[in-house]
Amino acid sequence: MKVDADARARLDAFGDLLRRWNRVYNLVSRHDIQHLEAKHIRDSLTLVPRVRGQRIADAGSGAGFPGIPLAIVGSWSVTLIDRSATKARFLRQALIELGLDNATVVEEDVRRYRPETPFDTVTARAFAKPPAAWQAVRHLLRPDGVALLQTSATLSGESLSGGRALPSERVASAGVAGERYVTAVMPEGPRP
Repeated sequence: MKVDADARARLDAFGDLLRRWNRVYNLVSRHDIQHLEAKHIRDSLTLVPRVRGQRIADAGSGAGFPGIPLAIVGSWSVTLIDRSATKARFLRQALIELGLDNATVVEEDVRRYRPETPFDTVTARAFAKPPAAWQAVRHLLRPDGVALLQTSATLSGESLSGGRALPSERVASAGVAGERYVTAVMPEGPRP
């Protein structure tokens, strides 16, 4: 995805901030920090054309992927959800340093978080195996919303109770070894 100069500068600043914090807090693995641009930032941006609506929740945001890159390149309202106090501190600091007023941090287990207004899109990347991730996030979605699950394999044949998985889409992310997929899951039937 092509980004403008301001977004590129913010993505670079985010990478620098993450590298500094990672020395002390190990937010991402040492191997991954060496491949931050390809493995995390560009991979996060593969979701841009799949986002629906204006409100995004990033479940299990961790070091801010994909939520912070999405907040940088789009005008969406992004809620970063993580139960770790250390990761939530990092996320808050990142929002301050990057000047991102379109994002907020919720320090809570995603399974217990109950937003006042459901989200249009929920992202889940390296949060849990797809069936468990879907069960953990489905209550966050509007009835016409979409969960975007990023995985290393297709979800064909996976049982997703209360949801309808669209065919997994293979996404190209230069510099990332292995295959990457995005599967959109839509709520179906009665809401929990």
